[in-house]
Order: sequence, then structure tokens, then C-alpha cells
Amino acid sequence: MLFSTGVATYGQTLEEDYNNGSINQREGDCWIFDDFEINQNNPINTAGGEKKQGATVDMANAFDVLGSSSNMLSPFFYFDGTGAISFKHKADEDEWYYLSSALNVYLIGVNGNTSSNPFDHVYKQLFIPFVQSNRPNGDPRVTSNANFSVPAGYYRVLWEWTDWASWTEFFIDDISIDTASTYFVEAATVCEGEIVQHTPTDAVTDGAPYNFEYTWSWVGTAGGTLTTQTTNDRTAQVDWNVGPGTYRLKSVETYDNGNCNGRTFYIDVTVSDQPAFAIEMDTVCQGAQTTMFFDGLAGKAPFIITYNDGSGSQVFTTTGDSGNVLLGADATSVSITDVVDDNGCHADPTLLIAYPIYYHPKPSTGLIYHQ
Repeated sequence: MLFSTGVATYGQTLEEDYNNGSINQREGDCWIFDDFEINQNNPINTAGGEKKQGATVDMANAFDVLGSSSNMLSPFFYFDGTGAISFKHKADEDEWYYLSSALNVYLIGVNGNTSSNPFDHVYKQLFIPFVQSNRPNGDPRVTSNANFSVPAGYYRVLWEWTDWASWTEFFIDDISIDTASTYFVEAATVCEGEIVQHTPTDAVTDGAPYNFEYTWSWVGTAGGTLTTQTTNDRTAQVDWNVGPGTYRLKSVETYDNGNCNGRTFYIDVTVSDQPAFAIEMDTVCQGAQTTMFFDGLAGKAPFIITYNDGSGSQVFTTTGDSGNVLLGADATSVSITDVVDDNGCHADPTLLIAYPIYYHPKPSTGLIYHQ
């Protein structure tokens, strides 16, 4: 029997202001940049809102050329439906009125496909006199504050700047990402002696493009014999050949062929007693009914006992840790086929055998003589 309960997570917020460090350092943390650099030319947090060479705070610039795009891709984050993403952004637009530029934010799922597009900001669009403005969101050179909620799921966040101008600079700063934790705690209950497969609730199936993999271990006392089962090891099999208690399994997730660390899953497994019992038989005279006694029942009462005394399979339920049942008068043995306690745990199969029934012989009267 395996019983699993819910997942507990703990929130966290990632803050990125680009005040120190380099692109290489961030790429080491599994961010991916295209046409991006960190320098001191970002004007978002400088006086007057215009670009200041030699600003004291390092920022991020994304550079585009005609008809291309620049992007920034985050590592995977888990969102529980209450998280949000916010940041400051702007563009240093040129004066090509008939061309366009925009910033889109996409959520990329574990299969590499776009899950949603929660943010779409047009800096400049095709200018048609007397029909539409070429700056629908105002002057792109003025810092804008983006803030939007993120649906539940496990995503990479992609910022993509597109531009049909030349030598346009885009700026981003003060990114805040509210996510659920990278640590998950689940609970499960098993029976002593069972062989059970455990898979974290939100583990990812192996495959392109990210190749998720999982590494299993014990935290503290080992709970049994642990072997992995699936192609990417997201499922672990445990032979719970240990005594009752609570044991913690740990599964560490990696992706991008092991180069990036993902989430850590903990499964707290409670091992329940395997039922045990002893049987005694009341010895009676032939033709009488024998009483079968269950003594020393171990596990959680009540117990459901399935037996066969030759008259077909029958079920008896105890009210506590012991009980007795009256067998058929002609029974010569009784087979115990199953004993299940209130935890749903089954008795050791070695105890499920046929038990003989003994009778007192009928008295002999001997020979009777008549005169």
C-alpha cells in the first residue's frame, strides 16, 4: 500500500539589478543571453531619465540591428499561481517613424514550447498618418514599469526585443520574480516489507530539448534498498526492508544535460508495521467444532482475516489485537490466506500457510461379554 499526501513549497523572490557581476557569471547560473551586455550605460536609474555614460550603477543593454531580435532567457522557475514578474524597461529609439519595435515576455514550458505571452509592449509601430500613432504606449525613452502575474507551472522566462530600426538600444533593470520554492516536500505511507515506486508529483518526463534527469539519495537513515527505474531516473524503487519509522528520500533535478540545477524533491515516507500473528487451536473431540484463536496480532487493529477451513473462503474481522472464530466440524486444517490491518498492510506471506487441526480420539469401549 502506498498513500501520498500533498506537496509543501516555500516561496522565494529573485532580484536582479545588474549592479555587479558579468554576463558570464549569470550564464553560469543557467541564464542565456543573445546580443546582451552589462555595462554602465543604462539610463533607467540615473538622473533625468536619459542615458548617462559612466553611470555608477551597472545595468543591462540589449542591442538590435535591422530586422533582428535580442533575448534573455532565465533558468526554470516553478510558479504556484500567486507569483508575479516586474521590471523596468525603456528604449533609446531612433527617428525611423515607419518602422517598429517591441518587447514581449514569453513563458517557455518543459517541452520547449511557448506556454503563454503574459507581457507585450510596443515601443513603436508602423506610422500611418491620421490613422494610428507610432508610439501607442507613449515615449519609449521614458522608463516604464512592467508588472504581471504568472499562471501556475514550471517555466523559463524569455524576454525578447524585436526591432525594425537600426542601432536601437533597449534597457532593462530591477527585475523581480516571485516564485514558489525550488524545494518540495511530499509525504507517503508504505508498509514494512513492501516494494514501492516513488515519483515526485511534478517530475518531468525525459526528452528534448532540456533532458531533465534526477539523482536519488537518502537524508539520514536509509529506509531500504533504493534503485532507479525510468530512463531519466525520475522514479525510484525502494524495497522497504526496514522496521517501522519515518525516512526521507531526496531527488535532485538537473536539466540541459546536467549543466543546470533544477528543483529538489523530498519524500517523507512513514513505514507501518507489517502485521504478525500467532494461532492456537482448541483441541476437541471428533465431531465437535474447533475454535481458532488469534493471539499477539501486531499492527493496527482491527484486522481482517481471510481463511478457508474446507468449506470455502471466509472473512473474520477482529475488534482488537486478538480474536477467535469457530471452525467447521469436519475441518482437518485451516488455511490463512490473508491478514490485513487497518493501515492496509498485509501479513508476511511466510505466515500464510495451512494449520493442522487436532482432535481427541473417540473413547473405545472394548469388548463386551454376555453370559
